[in-house]
Amino acid sequence: MLKNSIIKNFQIQRQKKLIDYYRELAEQLTVGELSADEFSAKQAKKHLWLESLADYDSLIPGFYNQGGFNKTLDRTLSTLKRLDITGSLLFLDVDRLKRFNDKNGHPAGSELLRIYGRVMEQEVRKSDLKGRVGGDEFALFLVGADKEKALMVAERIRSGIITEVEKIFPKLEWKQTISIGVSQVKENDTVESLLKRADQALYKAKEKRNRTEVFN
Repeated sequence: MLKNSIIKNFQIQRQKKLIDYYRELAEQLTVGELSADEFSAKQAKKHLWLESLADYDSLIPGFYNQGGFNKTLDRTLSTLKRLDITGSLLFLDVDRLKRFNDKNGHPAGSELLRIYGRVMEQEVRKSDLKGRVGGDEFALFLVGADKEKALMVAERIRSGIITEVEKIFPKLEWKQTISIGVSQVKENDTVESLLKRADQALYKAKEKRNRTEVFN
């Protein structure tokens, strides 16, 4: 609910600005049977729709790309600070993706990433943020979750991925896993500072793979 409210308020303000822009444009154009107000409202909605598509990952439905995730996380952090609500970031890296692609091909690798995405989506709420922020990297922001709660979610994701991958690729010669770094929001955090701590925790987890590490 909180994330939806943040995004809705931002979109309302954005749409008002776009309507003003297209109204001014309409006054200079012949727009057929549409009035200037109708033309500007229609074009503003189309603009916002196209703009929103640019924020999402092309492979995994419902997941932001890096730009969209960082932009939405920035707005979310500002709201959480104002409301004095915490949250935690999970930075996740697919283990042995190159080995998997070399063995099974890139189409199978794309399906593997979608499996990872489905497991993550099952373990988070609609109010949480989901993103694929690199070829083999994901980020999840859990609104209202402290690091202990985030660790529980991370461990469910980690074990769930192993189970789901084994169902789809039962003949795989190794256990396909994920490594996860966790960081809880601190006072005056920015997107960059929060990501940096989560990345440091992830780096530690990647040393042995198939682990979750919490930044302390």
